[in-house]
Amino acid sequence: VCYNHSYTFYVIDSVTMTPCYAAAEAPVEEAFTVLCNASFNPGTGKMTFTSKRSIPEGYTIVGHGIIITDNEAYKDSLDLNTEGKKTARATTTGLLGTYKATLSCKTSATWYGRAYVTYADSEGTQATVYSDIVPCNVTVR
Repeated sequence: VCYNHSYTFYVIDSVTMTPCYAAAEAPVEEAFTVLCNASFNPGTGKMTFTSKRSIPEGYTIVGHGIIITDNEAYKDSLDLNTEGKKTARATTTGLLGTYKATLSCKTSATWYGRAYVTYADSEGTQATVYSDIVPCNVTVR
């Protein structure tokens, strides 16, 4: 999740953290990490999708955010090209960071969210990486 000496994160639910260390002399190949979690607060009637990104040095963030839909047809294939989706776009450009998208819910439904990061390499070639798609079950009373 992170290659820095210190790491800060939001705890959204019960979490077990297990550190994984490499030997000091072992080369570490940094990877793109994009994660997404979902929660619903029945007291406020709001759902929140929270994304976490860690992009290796040498890349530039072009854009990032969270794609959201309540259309079950896209629960396995949600991406930036999905029709009828909501997109919460972040404005920050740091390689490491967290972003939250919060929506008010008026009716019970299952929503689906997916974090994304579009980046450019040193030659300007762009690509997009996605988190897994996560559901958020909303029950409004």
